[in-house]
Amino acid sequence: MSDAAPGARPRPLPLRWYVMRVVDWLARLFAPPAERRGIFVVIADSGLGDVTLAHFAISRYPEMLGVSPAAITLVGTQPAQSLAPLIFPDMQFRLIDETRFHRHPIYRLRFALWLRRCGFAVAICGSYMRKPMVCDALIELSAAPRRVVVRPYMTTKTRRMFEAYLAREVEIVDGGDYPTAEIERHARMLSAVAKRAIPLVPPRLAWSAKEARDLPQRYAVIAAGASSGDKCWPIENYLAVADALARQGLAVVFIGGSGDTALKQGLRAVDPTGRFIDRVGSTSLRALFDLLAGAALMVANDTGPAHIAIALGRPTIVILGGGHFGANFPYPAAATPLGMHVLYHEMPCYHCHWICTQPHQAGRPVPCIEAVTVEEVLAAVDASLAAIV
Repeated sequence: MSDAAPGARPRPLPLRWYVMRVVDWLARLFAPPAERRGIFVVIADSGLGDVTLAHFAISRYPEMLGVSPAAITLVGTQPAQSLAPLIFPDMQFRLIDETRFHRHPIYRLRFALWLRRCGFAVAICGSYMRKPMVCDALIELSAAPRRVVVRPYMTTKTRRMFEAYLAREVEIVDGGDYPTAEIERHARMLSAVAKRAIPLVPPRLAWSAKEARDLPQRYAVIAAGASSGDKCWPIENYLAVADALARQGLAVVFIGGSGDTALKQGLRAVDPTGRFIDRVGSTSLRALFDLLAGAALMVANDTGPAHIAIALGRPTIVILGGGHFGANFPYPAAATPLGMHVLYHEMPCYHCHWICTQPHQAGRPVPCIEAVTVEEVLAAVDASLAAIV
């Protein structure tokens, strides 16, 4: 799949491509592959939600390939590193700085030498949105006898690079054109690796939660932040939902990342008496899993914690915009569990890649997100709670 206009010519290969090809050649020269063993899985630079969706396939690779989880080495960036001990506890993990691997020859050579000396038997990359000079280069450098990759999303800038890598004796899996749901793409990848059809099912994370002694027995979680302010449903709407939840006897916990300073400040401004529990920027990832696992309900923007809550089996309402509609949310019907509701107002400008073409006030959500009403969310809350009674 490409976002290039029909007939658009791919760009020439950049100078960095040729420089890094020399680096990769040196790695092959000085580090012939060792004895073939183990599985190598590349996770592209991804957020918490992307890694959670990839769990569907990665957690099943040991069974499908007849190896123990300890025989699998994951390579990924910091979000994957933080999640790996929690959702892939028995697998090995190697952190990569994608920017340095892409730009700095010495870092790239050292990483490539480590990879070559591991001597992996199988190399896999199921990430659709990825950088060719990172993910596909790693697959090639592994020199694994079996190399399996999903067909990537290509642009005029990356097409020639991807085509150069994909022509080198790899199994290419057609995961579907954009915006095929990521969880469905991972199911197709898993089926290709296993060489048999694997049915799509709702995501599930096994988690032994520790009871939160500092929280009431029944509580709901609201994740009102997002990667940018224009993707966030208005805080005043979340507060209206929180008031309604409180009237139903639920305590309300607001969560967010350390970078959600505007959310934290906004919450303090509109809730000065502390009616609700503020955990924005103060929850570790392990504590977040415990918090979500014990929640009666979650209401969220399109964020990583929403995917985690769904995989933990919690009723979840997601307020969705159209920037990448269908890629992460909504899930396909076969993967949608009871109690999950995704609310949206489809517009002709959907799939804008978050380059909004509609007029809207600075500092306010884009129109497709703001169109979702409090009444719609409260109706979904009632339906989600009823589904688990």
